[in-house]
Amino acid sequence: MAEEGSDVTSENLSAQADEMTVPADVNSVSGLINSMIKCFRALPHIRDLKEPFQAISDLQIWLLEQRDKPLTAQDDTGLQSLQDVLLKDLRLAAKWKRLRLLVEPSTFAEKLRNTFSGIRDSLNQLQDPSKDNIVKQLNKVVLNLSGGGDLSIELNRAETEFKHKFFDFLRENLSKSATAGEVISVRIWLAEQLGPDTDSIKHELGEIKEHGGTLIEGLIVYVTELEERKCTVELLAEPSGDGGGESSDANFDGEAFVQPLDVIARNGVQALGLTRMARVLQGFANLIRCTKMPGGKVQVYEADAIAEAIRLAKAEDGQYVRQAMKLLEALTSSGGPSLGSRRDDIYIEVADHVEVLIKLMKTKEYPEARLLAAKTVVNILVNQPVWHTVRSQYDIVSALVAISNEHPADRSIDELNQADRVCLLGLSRLIEFSNGVSLKINSVGDKTQIIVTVLMKLLREGLMDNGEANLAKDSLVALDTQVLYSTPTPEVGLLIRKHMAELLKSEAFVSHSSIPGRMAIVSIMTKLCALYKEDITEGLFLYLLKLTKSVRDKILNLSDSGVEQVDQAKLLRLSVKLLLFCVTHGKNVAQSVLSENAEARGTLEKLLDDQDSEILNEFRLEIMDVLDQIPEFGSQPSTVVGGIAKLVKMLKSSAPACRPQLSSRILKFVKEQREEIDVIEMEKAGVMDALMGLLKEENAQCQQNALLALHVLSPNLAIPTGQLPRQTILGFLSSTQPEVRDAAVGLLYLMVEQNAVNAKMFMETPGALKYTLITLKNWLDESHEGPESASSQKSASALLKMATEVGDNCVRLAILNVGLGIPIKYVQKSQNEKFKELLATMLSLICRTGKGSDQEAVIKGGGHIFLLTCLRENISKEAAAQGLLRLLKDNTKTRGDVLQAGFVTIAVDSVDQRFASTDIALGLVDVCSTSEGMDQIYASKKAVQALLSILEHCQTMEGKGAAAAVIARLYPRLNRNEDLNRQIEMTAACPHLIRYLELEDKSQLQMFLKALAAFATGRRGRQMIHEERGPKPLINYLKNKQFDNEVQGLMLKILAEMSSVFTEGGGQRDSTYHKILNSFLEQKISELLVILPKSEEFNKNTENMKNLLILIRNFSIAGQPAVTQLSEQRAVDVLLKVLKQHEHENPVSIVTELAVKALEKFMDEPSGKQAFIKGNGIQSLVSVLKLPTPRGSDLKSFTTIILTSVAKDPDTRRQACETIFSCDKDLLLNLNTIMFEGETSRIKWQAAVLMKLLAMYGPTSKVCSAIKVSGSLDALNQLRDVQHCKEVRDMANDVLRFVREKSKECRKEMEKWPNSK
Repeated sequence: MAEEGSDVTSENLSAQADEMTVPADVNSVSGLINSMIKCFRALPHIRDLKEPFQAISDLQIWLLEQRDKPLTAQDDTGLQSLQDVLLKDLRLAAKWKRLRLLVEPSTFAEKLRNTFSGIRDSLNQLQDPSKDNIVKQLNKVVLNLSGGGDLSIELNRAETEFKHKFFDFLRENLSKSATAGEVISVRIWLAEQLGPDTDSIKHELGEIKEHGGTLIEGLIVYVTELEERKCTVELLAEPSGDGGGESSDANFDGEAFVQPLDVIARNGVQALGLTRMARVLQGFANLIRCTKMPGGKVQVYEADAIAEAIRLAKAEDGQYVRQAMKLLEALTSSGGPSLGSRRDDIYIEVADHVEVLIKLMKTKEYPEARLLAAKTVVNILVNQPVWHTVRSQYDIVSALVAISNEHPADRSIDELNQADRVCLLGLSRLIEFSNGVSLKINSVGDKTQIIVTVLMKLLREGLMDNGEANLAKDSLVALDTQVLYSTPTPEVGLLIRKHMAELLKSEAFVSHSSIPGRMAIVSIMTKLCALYKEDITEGLFLYLLKLTKSVRDKILNLSDSGVEQVDQAKLLRLSVKLLLFCVTHGKNVAQSVLSENAEARGTLEKLLDDQDSEILNEFRLEIMDVLDQIPEFGSQPSTVVGGIAKLVKMLKSSAPACRPQLSSRILKFVKEQREEIDVIEMEKAGVMDALMGLLKEENAQCQQNALLALHVLSPNLAIPTGQLPRQTILGFLSSTQPEVRDAAVGLLYLMVEQNAVNAKMFMETPGALKYTLITLKNWLDESHEGPESASSQKSASALLKMATEVGDNCVRLAILNVGLGIPIKYVQKSQNEKFKELLATMLSLICRTGKGSDQEAVIKGGGHIFLLTCLRENISKEAAAQGLLRLLKDNTKTRGDVLQAGFVTIAVDSVDQRFASTDIALGLVDVCSTSEGMDQIYASKKAVQALLSILEHCQTMEGKGAAAAVIARLYPRLNRNEDLNRQIEMTAACPHLIRYLELEDKSQLQMFLKALAAFATGRRGRQMIHEERGPKPLINYLKNKQFDNEVQGLMLKILAEMSSVFTEGGGQRDSTYHKILNSFLEQKISELLVILPKSEEFNKNTENMKNLLILIRNFSIAGQPAVTQLSEQRAVDVLLKVLKQHEHENPVSIVTELAVKALEKFMDEPSGKQAFIKGNGIQSLVSVLKLPTPRGSDLKSFTTIILTSVAKDPDTRRQACETIFSCDKDLLLNLNTIMFEGETSRIKWQAAVLMKLLAMYGPTSKVCSAIKVSGSLDALNQLRDVQHCKEVRDMANDVLRFVREKSKECRKEMEKWPNSK
């Protein structure tokens, strides 16, 4: 892209053209403008013109000022367009070689005008208003470059002068084969004329030399034309004398021919047959010059030049056509040498080819040839046979008029004047001969008035003679052309109107049958009637009716669809259009004619009934109105369906302007004929489609009429609600007219029923909700208690159904904002079950999908009361339960209101086998989370039965789980209050709970386990669980480790609770005891010891480990089979491992305590003791003795029991005692503490026993010494004073006696006691 200030030359222009698609910017466009200025200044004709260059320079400056301004998308488009135009102009400028311009026939001013016009139009696309001054400058340049403008005249003059100078120079200096020296001389001369750019001139001269043939041919033609203009005489001058004489003057320039004229003529004709243009053009030039010589025309005629000229005229080559017409015009012209007796022969031969001439007269492609052809035809009209033939068989009249009707902007003033003279002369010669001489036209006055007068005379002449029907047709066509060409002056208009009014009374005129003639008549009258409504007369009206009937009959009788049928159809359209115009604007005339003329009336009615007659529907309606004014002949449908069908067909093709009127007619028809409507026939007639189309119109009247008609038809016809324009229907809900509003409500009801409209559409329509609620309120405000109105019913149904759309809550929220009062009161008053269901669903959806404020609004509007009523009355119970659940669960502000309104009582009362609701269960779960709610559930006598029903019959696992969760909370309350009857009733849940454990769906397993865990705390519950084989699935699940820690914990809790049967009853073993024991043994519950503790996650869960240890402890108490099974699973090792993980916890953990207790029963077995010692159990328990324990804990008691057990066993005592004494130097101190502070005599006795065993079977001397040092002697001495336990006193004495015997140190110490013996 060129930068600012860069040039685009002819050498780099092609490269610029390739960049046309590059986005434009201000700098690039400015660079192109700069290049264009330089390129154009190099051309000779415009380099000194100031105005164009000033405008384009100002444009460049303005563009550069816009560089920092933001551009819109439209500015970008305009800038791109401006760049494209400039690139195109630069490419053209590169091709505008200065020497080529000299020989091109079109002017350079025209090319330059197109250039500036394109720049102006592109600049106009920019939005900045500051461009307007530049646009005005460019527009001024364009106008001045147009025909007649100052710049155009100046350029054309400069161009012409330069051409003349150049051609004069060439004639003097160049022969047909230019030498190099002559080319150099031309170059020097041009350099002087054009400027110093000799390199460019040299290049162009090189082109002339290389392609000299074409350029020289152009030069020859131009020079020839210059010479011809010097010898041209006035073409239209009247001959002096008798009109057949010859002029004695032969004015021509140039040298006389050396050869005889006949030879020159033959050679010229022979040249016309050659292929080289230059020779052909030279031949034409010689023949034309020959016609200027005395006798030359005859020689040219006899050489068959006319046929050759006609042949070349048909070749459609512009130069050949122009030269051929020049030759024929010269041959037939009355100027120049006389034709003598051969004149008629020449005229007749030319007339043989008159169709070629007339064809040229009608084309605008060759303007000069067109005028020459017209002159030739006018010349030969002085011959009567030719005159008659041309007048009767060819469209000469219209061709002559067309010559005169050239647009002033297309031709020069001189050319226009010549065309007018030729037209008037030709028309004058066409008027009927009088003694062989045509009449003359006075050329004084308005040209159009003269032409119209002549045309009317020719028309009348054609109408009077049947043999000249073509003249009449041609005159009518010409008259039509003249009328349409320009708006006639009042004088001309009056003249045409006068003649046409007279002609309409003429039978010959009315009977004229040619299609072009009839079209012309209709066209003329159409324009006249549009200007002068008083021209709509009875005569015109009758003519049009007759014409319409005639054309329709003709079309029906035509067998094929050829050109004639197409023309007849066009004529019918035009005549019907004018007829309808006359009906519309001349109703009084139409009514007068139709009232008095039955045939005319019949024609019009048939035309009205013919749906193929292309009558616009607005005019059909006008005709209907006119015919309706004649009651006895009014247009009434023969049948109901026929009448509506006619209106429907009219509607299908009607213009927008008449559709409101048609819709009114259809509505009126439907209302009046509603009792006689046949549904099937109405559908066949397309009534529904028509009304649907009217609803989709933009016109409000069309929409309203269609709405009302559909409302009338809706009980009988199936309305395709899916195709209804929903927004249009909804918009009419706000109508102030009750009838319209009711109709809109009716269709809204249908659309909602068939899901054709949704909540969003409804709410997007202004006023739709407001006026729907008003309909309901109006009925509420009525004092009577009768059934609701149809309108309010439909409003309520539609509104509530939209408000229950799940996916869109806009209607619900809108109603909520307005207030629930109207819909709730309406539903309660109407007692309509369907409405209650819909309202319950709506309220439920608001509660479920709305925000907290929406739920509070429901409470405020009494919605919760309505939902509870629905629950109690078995109306949409599921929806009611869903809504109430959300009010309970989601919002603490609304929970209290719902509970206070009696939710618990109503909810549990509503539950049965058919309505075991998930939402009720979930609601009760939420209620029982508070003490107040739990109190209400406990107080309800039907709560247990409701929960059991839900647990058994609910269709969802979530509901069953919720019921189980409430049971898990309620059962302990019943247990605490010793409500035995309801406890027993509730244990009926156990079979269901255990059955649910084995279902594939485990989503609510935790809830079921919680309930079972609650039941397992009681003996009856444990019995029920066992009877339903509950332990089996629990043990299997735990073995397979299918669930998380929480679920595992619940399972272990249940099993641990069930194992408590082994510790209850003071050792009594009833049937339940044995059944559970056998079940545990059968299921090998001991395997859990191996499986569960392997999980690190399980070991970290204190609660789960606690239940597992309780289970082991209790199971081990059940007897030898249990201990054996546990031992087989290496229970001691597992327990010691657990103990080691927790033995250093301070304070001591429950896991440590339970693990120690679980070890006790295994010490009754030798294998258990061995495993204990081997597993370093002694060290662990000695460590436990160090730990501080809370008051009431029996941990140390169990610890000393176990240590004592292994210490006194003959098989283990030596090893055990030595290990016990050696693993902790403070062991005796710990035993002292027990003996001093032990909470029971039992634990004190155990400590003393252990100390004796250590002294007896351990390292006796060391133990005795330690007893002395540690203060154990004092502790033992204190035990001797225990009053309430002889066993303790005896054991203390026994230990002291032993150490006294075994240790001198101890004996000496003991002797110091006061009571020592």
